[in-house]
Amino acid sequence: MRLRHTLQKWIPAAALGLLLAASPSVLRAASDIPIVLDSGLSAWLCGWSGTPAPTLSYDSANSALEVQATWTSSGGGEDCYIDGTATDCNGWLTCGSTFDGTAYASLDFDIMFSSSSTLSFVQTFQMGFDHGYSFTSLSNIIPVLDGTWHHYSLPIKGTETGVTGIYAAGFYCWQQAGNTGTLNWEVKNVVFKAKVVPIPPPTLANPEPIKATGLWLGTYAGGGGARNSIYTPITTGNGVSWVGVATPSTPVTYTMTIAQYPNSALYPGIQSHIFLSSDAANGEGAPEWNSTNSIFFRIMNNADGSAYAVFMIKTNSPGANGGNGWGGQIYGTGQLALINSTTVTGKWSLTFSNDTNVTITTPDNTSTNFSLDPSYPPYFQYVFASFGIQQNTDTYGGQYAILSHAGISAPYSIDDYFTSGIPDSSFSLAGPEYGAQTVAPGSGWYAKWYLPASGFSLIVSPDLSQWADDPSTNTWTFDVYGWAPVPQSALGANSGYFQMVKRTATQLQVLLPGETNAPGTLTGKTGTPDPQTVGNPFNLTINACDTGWHIATSCNDTVALTSTDASAWLGSGNATLVRGTVTIVGNTYFGSSGTWTITATDTNSVSPGVSTPITIP
Repeated sequence: MRLRHTLQKWIPAAALGLLLAASPSVLRAASDIPIVLDSGLSAWLCGWSGTPAPTLSYDSANSALEVQATWTSSGGGEDCYIDGTATDCNGWLTCGSTFDGTAYASLDFDIMFSSSSTLSFVQTFQMGFDHGYSFTSLSNIIPVLDGTWHHYSLPIKGTETGVTGIYAAGFYCWQQAGNTGTLNWEVKNVVFKAKVVPIPPPTLANPEPIKATGLWLGTYAGGGGARNSIYTPITTGNGVSWVGVATPSTPVTYTMTIAQYPNSALYPGIQSHIFLSSDAANGEGAPEWNSTNSIFFRIMNNADGSAYAVFMIKTNSPGANGGNGWGGQIYGTGQLALINSTTVTGKWSLTFSNDTNVTITTPDNTSTNFSLDPSYPPYFQYVFASFGIQQNTDTYGGQYAILSHAGISAPYSIDDYFTSGIPDSSFSLAGPEYGAQTVAPGSGWYAKWYLPASGFSLIVSPDLSQWADDPSTNTWTFDVYGWAPVPQSALGANSGYFQMVKRTATQLQVLLPGETNAPGTLTGKTGTPDPQTVGNPFNLTINACDTGWHIATSCNDTVALTSTDASAWLGSGNATLVRGTVTIVGNTYFGSSGTWTITATDTNSVSPGVSTPITIP
């Protein structure tokens, strides 16, 4: 099953959208509010009563509040009121905590009236809520004194008196004069149930042509200090250091090519950077702050489209950016060079021809040369390199840059044009991550949709007759938009269509190495399993699919793994799906020879998946 929500067409000169009928998703308007029922009855009290006052106790066998209310023969009517407050009020009638009942659908509870009650009949028993010192009834029942639990769900319309200021669930009983005896009753599982409200389906925004491919580095609203970076994960030897390696004939060069940048007139002051930092490469996203020693090559765009770069350095300052590290060195004595460029886009490079000689080259081929103090190189005998972007301004969310290349010359020979995902053989993502993705070669358009769009997938068509999943695995959510690149080959020469769909998981799929998900086919996969041997780990992929073997990105269930090989190693035996899929990397192997399968089972209403049988020699 899939729900189609929005269709978007692009043509070379303009973009226009058509809204399709759709079934919305649902979301709770608030969280359920259970009334605490503990042995101390800390949330329960008698609001008012006649004489004698009712007794309240805790029934541990049923985890319930037990009430005995007694009516005497005194003149006039008598009442009894029991409160269950939304927070622990320690015996106070109100404790200043109220909530808006219009976000709630009902008051639910289980109640039992004991057959040991001695009242001849119960005249009024009402259930509702308290607001201030007043009670609003949601229902009036005639109790059946049968000692049996009954479940009630009392609707909250949202128009009741005091509904916007509820602080307690209330149970009110009144008897007229002359009706004497006891009423024994118990209540448990008292919950104000939140409304389930429809979420408007996602609407596609105008698509945007892709101007460059490579590593897409995004920003988000309110994240002025957030950055997106990649780094060299080499932790052995000298990492990728130039110290003791660079010579005039074999210099070491660190390069970064910026293919696309935010509009400088609208978004000046966005930072790109190259870091060369000591300490072990561990995904550190702020090496100029946390590393003991760091070179910070900072590139900034100006409003007129030009740019400048500053070479800064700190040493012997681990996690210290006060007077010694940040202000004293990086933004003080450690500022060693500044260079201007007529453009921010293009190739930026740092070249070391020996331990101390440095040349900076900008995209317009301007260059400058300077020397490091001989005291610096010993601190950088090991470094890892980082390349990335930082927006610097909270209001710049939703902007992005694209790096078409990052590299380090021989002897490291790193040349990454970002044709596949990160991490790859050269780089890993530095954390925390705020949207570092790959726009593959051949991508033609960014499909864009308004949020929320949880669980939806993008499908594309060249002509409205044939639809296919967008092959990109990237799904980015920044500001009010979601984004994904779409290959030009998936669209027509002069037109194309985008649509959001939400698929329901009906079956699991287990893929062995060598197999690939193939929606729309009989088995849902292509390829044959690669040979495996006893005790050698391999990757295992679990997908949640709809009836056509499309991955259902709305499914985030936990699945259990079993094997016909009793000696197989399946890690923890469980895996959690993220957007309908999970790959368990290098933590699965068969323990004995024979022909075996692996089964994935979901506790929800999703059919199990069984792998292709594989023979282990």
